[in-house]
Amino acid sequence: MMRTPNVNCILEMMRMMKKGKFLYEVSLKQVDILMPDDYKDEYKAGLAACEDAAVNVKNNCEAAGTIFNCLRGQVTRFVFP
Repeated sequence: MMRTPNVNCILEMMRMMKKGKFLYEVSLKQVDILMPDDYKDEYKAGLAACEDAAVNVKNNCEAAGTIFNCLRGQVTRFVFP
């Protein structure tokens, strides 16, 4: 897996992850709040595809990196703060 430094901190600040757990419903709300309308459907589909990507990952940083990499692979116009 490719290392993605500080992604866990950013995802936790965005309330998309907490203690290594991906918060799918909260992430959907964040997409509605933060993303332009023409990005929302693709991001929501990406979140759904990646919802369980980090279920068996114990390390918080690795879990965040797994979610990040999954989303990057699912969303063609991927943007991240």
